[in-house]
Amino acid sequence: MRTHEPLKKGVFISIEGIDGAGKSTVLESLCRWVEHQGRIVTVVREPGGTALGEKIREVLLDPRYAPMAPWAEACLYMASQAQQAWETIVLSLERGEWVLADRFRDATVAYQGYGRGIGADRLRTFQDLILGPLFPDITVLLDCEVTVAWDRLSRRPRSHDRMEREAKDFMERVRQGYLDLARKEPGRFVVVDASQDAPKVFEDVTAALSSKLSMNRAGGRDFPPMISHER
Repeated sequence: MRTHEPLKKGVFISIEGIDGAGKSTVLESLCRWVEHQGRIVTVVREPGGTALGEKIREVLLDPRYAPMAPWAEACLYMASQAQQAWETIVLSLERGEWVLADRFRDATVAYQGYGRGIGADRLRTFQDLILGPLFPDITVLLDCEVTVAWDRLSRRPRSHDRMEREAKDFMERVRQGYLDLARKEPGRFVVVDASQDAPKVFEDVTAALSSKLSMNRAGGRDFPPMISHER
């Protein structure tokens, strides 16, 4: 089994938030922002991003499979993350690339741990077995009230997927779960007001990232050892 040296070049950034918070818009602009600074970027999404992950995504978001047992749902999300980590994220970081993720492990804790009531600690224990110490170096939480997010979703031309059809009280639990995670890990999270217009949100995101990256460099922070990647 091949083990990994601590990562020294790659940077792993995840974008989190409830459905309708504007993650996709921010991620698209952020990709260009990082590339403009001369960095190679790998963009991933959860669930999905790999051949296996995209098949899992089809099942998870298909309204025909509602209702889904909470633990079955959580296990499917974590299966997608495990494949993504093994197939894409770890290798990209080892090459010194920047990885930008449309959600990662925090989404499972927020949606299934808080939203479904499985419990954040129980899910984190399970995730640690699967993903080891693989966490984003910086997590941007796009936060807005559920009513704002729902208004945005209602204006989308396409039909809503299974998760977007959840009730407002479910989404409120997810939102509060995200905020709780951010309070517990202020060193990793930055919280941005996503109720603003898109240009202002992106301005705040890049300002927060620039500040975090400068702080990490000034503090001489090393990236954590990664999970095993046996081929």
